[in-house]
Amino acid sequence: MNTRLRQVRKELNYNQKDFADKLLLSQGTLAQIEKGARSVTDRTVKLLCSEFNVKEEWLRTGNGEMFNSPQNKVQVLAKELNLTKIELEIIENTATLKDYQQKIILDLIKSLQKNESTI
Repeated sequence: MNTRLRQVRKELNYNQKDFADKLLLSQGTLAQIEKGARSVTDRTVKLLCSEFNVKEEWLRTGNGEMFNSPQNKVQVLAKELNLTKIELEIIENTATLKDYQQKIILDLIKSLQKNESTI
């Protein structure tokens, strides 16, 4: 389980300090857990799974998918950036568009920003 906890941290691009803070651990404790010198507590498992939408079965056994849904990375990022519901919805819907459609949306946003700054 210790190596899978590290996998989650790496997958979500967290350094040990920030990840430990999210799990209410010290960086030293997290380092010991990742090295296998310390066990993962049930409290840490529950917090990790709820905070990062990790599947508990995967964390404990390695079976199945790491995350509960493919949208997890976007949701974690949205939480970190304190995005509003509408900002998250824009990101999720834009991600499914073709490249040329995304370019149109980006150009529209830039145009709106430019017009807003001249008002």
